[in-house]
Amino acid sequence: MKFSKLNKLFIRSRIPKKIIIKAIYEYIGSKNGLRTVAWKNGLTHQTLWYWVKKFRLFRESLHRVVAERRGIPEIIVVDETEIKTTQGSMYLWFALDPYNKTLLGFSITKGRSNLECLLTFRYWFKCWYRVLSLVLSSQMQGYRGMVYGILSYVVSVSKSLLSKVVYTPILNVLMPPLRVIVGFILFSTALVLSVPSMALVIFLVSLLSLCSIIISFVLIRAWDILPLVSFCLGGGIKTRHYQKITDYSDIYSGSIINYEIILKHYRIPIGYEFISTISKTNMDTYVLFYITLTDLLDNSVNSSTFSYYSDGLTLNISLIPINSPLDLEGAHYIDVQANVTDRGGLLTVEVYNTFDEQNDWKILSMEYDPSTDLYTVSILVIISSGNLTYKVRAYDLAGFSSESNITIIEFSKALAPIIIVLDSPFSSPLVLEEKAIRIRANVTDDGNITNVQFSYKFTTEEEWMVETMRYDNETDCYFFDIELPKKSGTLIFKISATDDSSLTTETEIFEINYSVEKEVNPLTYIIPLAAVGSIGLITVVLLLLKKKGLIFR
Repeated sequence: MKFSKLNKLFIRSRIPKKIIIKAIYEYIGSKNGLRTVAWKNGLTHQTLWYWVKKFRLFRESLHRVVAERRGIPEIIVVDETEIKTTQGSMYLWFALDPYNKTLLGFSITKGRSNLECLLTFRYWFKCWYRVLSLVLSSQMQGYRGMVYGILSYVVSVSKSLLSKVVYTPILNVLMPPLRVIVGFILFSTALVLSVPSMALVIFLVSLLSLCSIIISFVLIRAWDILPLVSFCLGGGIKTRHYQKITDYSDIYSGSIINYEIILKHYRIPIGYEFISTISKTNMDTYVLFYITLTDLLDNSVNSSTFSYYSDGLTLNISLIPINSPLDLEGAHYIDVQANVTDRGGLLTVEVYNTFDEQNDWKILSMEYDPSTDLYTVSILVIISSGNLTYKVRAYDLAGFSSESNITIIEFSKALAPIIIVLDSPFSSPLVLEEKAIRIRANVTDDGNITNVQFSYKFTTEEEWMVETMRYDNETDCYFFDIELPKKSGTLIFKISATDDSSLTTETEIFEINYSVEKEVNPLTYIIPLAAVGSIGLITVVLLLLKKKGLIFR
């Protein structure tokens, strides 16, 4: 074969095209040698080298012809296609002109990682210095944060093109020389500070550099300068072609049998979340529906079929009556029950309640009780007496809702005395200086406290001893002093209080591990120490006298 026949990519050959493409891909995309790749694919290394040169010459000539003769559009559509073989997969990258629908260039990579995508774009930008934007098709969500611009969700008017855009301003093309110039200016400034005599020379060089920057901008057409200014101001690239691009809020569309469905999606870090609303129906029938997801390339997929029953009727709600006025007898909750029925199935049942006249409604979810076949909820009472206003509202699967009439319940004696044990929690063990301990408690009530009792026992005892606690006006609390029978042990106690409404409150059981310190007499330690010191002193004196020979045995 002569070299003059390189005007076509694939000429008539007995070697299948898939094997040729696979061999070229393995040689370019891997570090294997020419002979190794040729041997794996059943080719000679001369044949493989011929096709590698042919591929490179075709790609370079295509890029050169497009760039020099016809020019490059401001926006280029990039599409990648995966080709699976027995040895793995490879990806073909195609650069298309969206307006003339012609091929501008292509490339082959081993994978579709961010780095391989970046290297492919870098090669194209090197050939096409005037490219403003690259448009990625096929929902390539992995290519984010690349150095060539900002990845945004913008789609073209034509549904056969794109879903994302990579903005690539001219600033990226001018960045390498600008970095050199800025570095040179900084270096010159450092020289000026170190060698003042070179200030004039450095100033002239810097002025020449600035003039070169101005000339480079003048050589660019005005419509290229405006997008650059817009990008520097934070607005991104906006060219005349960008005005033809519309931001679609409904990238996917949904459909439902005989009923309208409204899809809204919100961008979240891991994908899209769809919220659907189905119109109401007044028919007594089952509603079957499924969702169809369709992308911009008209590829669609259907979900599973779902169904629910719609009787076209509102829900039936009947409240279980509560006697009014209600004597709570110290309870802190009011139980509300309701019987809610619907043939199509219930979605939620809620109760709206308030204790004031300002209609500050609070919403609580009611739970279904299988034992009573009722929906029930316990409402916390926040006042000792007054009125509870509430209503129940329910929703079914067909979108219908119903609510009960407003009910007002008068209640009293809701709050029993409140007991707070002071100095709790107690340290363990509690070290005392005396063989007595004082227990204090703060008792409050909306009425009058008639009696406060202190029940206690020790671990060695079985029966509880009950005593009345006394009130201290200075500290505004009740107290009781206990004589401890031993130096150490465990005290168990509880406190109960009763008000004038005969409501009684009892605390939990408390345990105190205690130990009593002994009174220490200093003479107990001084006398033995003095005796030991005297004996030691006498021994030392005798040894010295013996050493001097003044005393004998």
